[in-house]
Amino acid sequence: MSKSEESLKSILPVAITAALKAGKYIESKFGKYKSIQTKVDASWVTEVDKKSEDMIFKILRKKFPNHEFHGEETGLTKSKNKEKSDYRWHVDPLDGTTNFIHNFPIFCVSIGLEQISTGQPVLGVIYQPMSKQLYKAYKGGGAFEGKKKITVSKKKDLSESLLSTGFSLKKDQYFEDEMRTFSRMAFDSNSIRRTGSAAMDLTYVALGCFDGFWERGLAPWDIAAALAILKEAGGHFTKIDGTPFKLGDLSIVASNTKIHSQMISALNTEK
Repeated sequence: MSKSEESLKSILPVAITAALKAGKYIESKFGKYKSIQTKVDASWVTEVDKKSEDMIFKILRKKFPNHEFHGEETGLTKSKNKEKSDYRWHVDPLDGTTNFIHNFPIFCVSIGLEQISTGQPVLGVIYQPMSKQLYKAYKGGGAFEGKKKITVSKKKDLSESLLSTGFSLKKDQYFEDEMRTFSRMAFDSNSIRRTGSAAMDLTYVALGCFDGFWERGLAPWDIAAALAILKEAGGHFTKIDGTPFKLGDLSIVASNTKIHSQMISALNTEK
């Protein structure tokens, strides 16, 4: 085990503790939230999102004061310490807020760690409060659901694959392209699902439930954790044009690796 892998292994339990604590709080507020606000990007936020993020960052900052922190509700916070770290946390305290508000129990806590110099996710924890399922991974350590190792599916043909996707809130920018793409992918694949949580969609690819996923307009906190898990489960991800992906890029295609080139071809073919 390399020194970096050994370091990530020691970091993982802290992220798990934060995810479980926030998840327990979210579960206690299911169907009991008190307020809804509309953010600038037209997404919804409740007091549950905000408190969950506060709980997570309180735990992470105490243990890793020299890291950077990027949260959906609080934005980017750089360390005030003179010692600079190559790590940045990306946190979505409640990915799937719309589902949460409508009492649809598909949402999660997403805590991912980026290696800033590479722009790649190197550690991830996803926790589903309602099902109490915990997914975790760090670079070089494999991907797990609880204690069970997970791997992507073995599907080789796009025509037999179950895909997932999501639609951007920026309808004026992406809507027409998304509808054309959805129609094309529905024709080329076996079927498509939409859970309303990009973090869960990607985790389901890691689990082998879905064979591939694509979406435009996602933020790093939406996907950092799940991408770390997917990578360790044997998956692959790029931008929609097939070029290498870094956190902050605005399009992503993720797959079981075997159907990746077929997805890229389909997504970039005009029909």
